Amino acid sequence: PRVAAENVTESPSYNSGVQNADAQYAYVINWDQRHAPKALAKLWDAGYRVRSAEETFTLDDQTYSEGSLIVLIGRNYEKKNDIAADMQRIASEANVQVQGFDTGRMEKGIDLASRSSVPVDKPKVALMVDSPFSSYTAGQIWFLFDQWTEFGISRIRSESLDYIDLNEYDVLVLPGAWGGYSSVLDSTTIDELKGWVRRGGTVVATEDAAGFMTQDQS
Repeated sequence: PRVAAENVTESPSYNSGVQNADAQYAYVINWDQRHAPKALAKLWDAGYRVRSAEETFTLDDQTYSEGSLIVLIGRNYEKKNDIAADMQRIASEANVQVQGFDTGRMEKGIDLASRSSVPVDKPKVALMVDSPFSSYTAGQIWFLFDQWTEFGISRIRSESLDYIDLNEYDVLVLPGAWGGYSSVLDSTTIDELKGWVRRGGTVVATEDAAGFMTQDQS
């Protein structure tokens, strides 16, 4: 097909920095920024309590997307002497823009401390690796977490799945596989996964693993 296109000659650039660095109420990172997940990982590493907006909100003609990160100063009072410097550092390291707020009352949408601004706890994430799981897909997922987002995850070898206590994790990521899953995900393991999910665990299945997880396993 013929389409209008231009050659890409340089990598995209992203604005970063902190507006209203001496904010009195909260700091917000708009979730529609490319590196917002990396900023979240750094906030967790620094020990901050972070909230996520379930709805959009607007102040001074600037609208913030669903998922935007909210760091309430009052909920992180023990860090009040460091928070301004930390926001500057995280904005620089994660390559994001951080907006300081002097009020929690918004012109439109939810307020910053409303019930639609929910706490986001740091999850413990595990990734399945080794046969039959695709080393290419597993490597891509690991790179996304460990290198791009700088959020460390555990790797579980497929032959160890029977001996791992899934209750130590909140999220289990399944890459695509070569030649099917029956050698790893037998009926007993599937029943254990179902029980773990009912207790609050989350399975993220990619590629043909998603198809496998939607099949009737009864």
